[in-house]
Amino acid sequence: MAISAYETYVQEHPDAKDKDQKLFRIGMACFLAKDPPCDPQKGRKAWLHLFEHYPQSVYSAQAKLILSLQQELLKLQDQCSSRQEKLASMEKTLHHLEQEKQQLKNTSAAREGEIRVIKEERAALARDQEKLRAQLVQSEQRIADLKKALAGLKRIDMQRPPARHR
Repeated sequence: MAISAYETYVQEHPDAKDKDQKLFRIGMACFLAKDPPCDPQKGRKAWLHLFEHYPQSVYSAQAKLILSLQQELLKLQDQCSSRQEKLASMEKTLHHLEQEKQQLKNTSAAREGEIRVIKEERAALARDQEKLRAQLVQSEQRIADLKKALAGLKRIDMQRPPARHR
C-alpha cells in the first residue's frame, strides 16, 4: 500500500524536491515488505534511479549502505550454510572413523591421528560458525535498527500534510 502511494507520488510529481526520499522509501518498503511480499527488483529499480539521479542525496548513501549490508548478510548466510553442510559431513566422517577405530584396534594409532585432525577442523569450523553467527546477529540487529528508523520515518511522513504544488 505504501509502495503504490510512493510510486504514484513519484509519477505524479516528477520534479518534487523530496523525490529522492520517496525513491528511497519505495526501495525500503520493497526490501522490508513481508505481507504482502514485494518484488525486490522493484526496490532495486527505485534505488538505481535514486543513485543515478540523486547521487549526492543522503538517501543514496543510506540505500547503498543497506544494499551492501544486504549483500553481506546473504554472503554470510551462504557461508554459514556451506559450513554447516561441511560440518555435518565431517561429523558423519568422524562417526565412521570412530566405528572403524573399534574394529581396528591394532592400527588405532594411525586412525587416532586422523580423528584428531578432523576434530581440530570441526573445532575450527565451529569457531568460524560462531563468528559468522555473531556477524549475522549484528547484521540482523542493524536491519532491525533500520526497520525502526524506517517506522519512525513513516510515522513522521504520515503526520505531515501532503506537499502542495502550485
